[in-house]
Amino acid sequence: MIPLLLAAAVAVYDPSLKDLAGLEGCWSVPGEVRGKATTGRVRGAWRLNGKYMVIQLNSSDGKEAYAADVPIGGGEKAGDLSSFWMDSTGGAYSTGGKGRLEPDGFTITYHYPDGDYVNVWRHAGKGWTWTITEVKPGQPGQLFAHYDLLPSGCSIRDR
Repeated sequence: MIPLLLAAAVAVYDPSLKDLAGLEGCWSVPGEVRGKATTGRVRGAWRLNGKYMVIQLNSSDGKEAYAADVPIGGGEKAGDLSSFWMDSTGGAYSTGGKGRLEPDGFTITYHYPDGDYVNVWRHAGKGWTWTITEVKPGQPGQLFAHYDLLPSGCSIRDR
């Protein structure tokens, strides 16, 4: 009986997404958004029989709470990623994104009517860095947000 229980606890995921397995679990996320300090938490969890890694971000700059759910799945070719950004600003600001696995992480670009948001995830020691650059047509890219994901135990609020 014990081996069966242990097998159930092991993450099951699409082998083409194995590089995302390092995001599974809970993370404290100090960072900044538009130059303002923020703190928060990220939880990475597999969904739909391991076809998607869902990143759940909850943060606050001290005044305003923000939440986002970001499922990330495979694309048409090996190494391609597809994603969808949905957050507490509402459905009108949800959008799809495409990206690619890279040797040290991955990049996904989300397209909005006013520009693109390039999300770059990189391994950083035992954690990750997550940088979002806003790219508006005819303008140079500008840092929108930066987060450091630091390993953290999951609490009841993370479930």
